[in-house]
Amino acid sequence: MGLVSSFINVVAYIFMTYVILVTAVISNVFQIVAYLLMRPFSLTVYRKVVSFFHYLSFSLILDYSFSSMHRRIPIEEIPEDDEACAKYCHELYRIKDTNYEYFERHGRFPEKTYEIPRRPHSVLVFISVSVLLAVPPMKCLLDVILTGSMYMIAGVVLGGLLGTVVWYNTY
Repeated sequence: MGLVSSFINVVAYIFMTYVILVTAVISNVFQIVAYLLMRPFSLTVYRKVVSFFHYLSFSLILDYSFSSMHRRIPIEEIPEDDEACAKYCHELYRIKDTNYEYFERHGRFPEKTYEIPRRPHSVLVFISVSVLLAVPPMKCLLDVILTGSMYMIAGVVLGGLLGTVVWYNTY
């Protein structure tokens, strides 16, 4: 039973890593296009597009690490002017430094002083991106099983078992 559960864990981790890496590459390509096409004309639109792709990448990474303890700042609160944005960032760092000094003195963080609304759709983003990115490898695997030779199918099965055994013995 331990070998089967280890195989399932290996497959799940490989799939989640695949989803995150492909999504990161796709979002970086879109960010480069946005930089080249949007930034010269509108810095505000460029920042909104980039923040969307950052949110997409980070929500996938946070869901991957099964952590819901993250802090987000709504884009509407960030000023559009460069000087006002710099002052806003300095104020955030001042609050962070104050909280850290409080933690150093008391061994805990102060009570919540700023409530950030949670965005419930990060799980939906992860599921939809996973479904979109899972179709090509699943089709390839199905093609190998349905039309491949016995040697190819045996190679895929033995490769999966070998990876599971290595994973099981490592952890």
